[in-house]
Amino acid sequence: MSDLQLRIARIEELTRKVLSAHRELKDQNQVLNQKVRELETELYQKNSELAQMERELKTARVAQSIGKGGEDANLAKARISSLVREIDRCIALLNE
Repeated sequence: MSDLQLRIARIEELTRKVLSAHRELKDQNQVLNQKVRELETELYQKNSELAQMERELKTARVAQSIGKGGEDANLAKARISSLVREIDRCIALLNE
């Protein structure tokens, strides 16, 4: 083989290797992108669960403080009563 033919053969071999590596990287990229989507979905679900748990904790703390009695409980009960009366007034206005 001539020197030119050897160079062409070498270039063809390197081209095949580059194309093969490109295909492998493309496949890897697809797998990783799918994993990212799965993790983003899981993160969204966990954040939703966390927000729900924080709301439940806040509610439990309020209920606990009301249940204990004392000045804080009395203030909380008064505030709740005030809010209920305000809601009743709003409903009455809407019904007019």
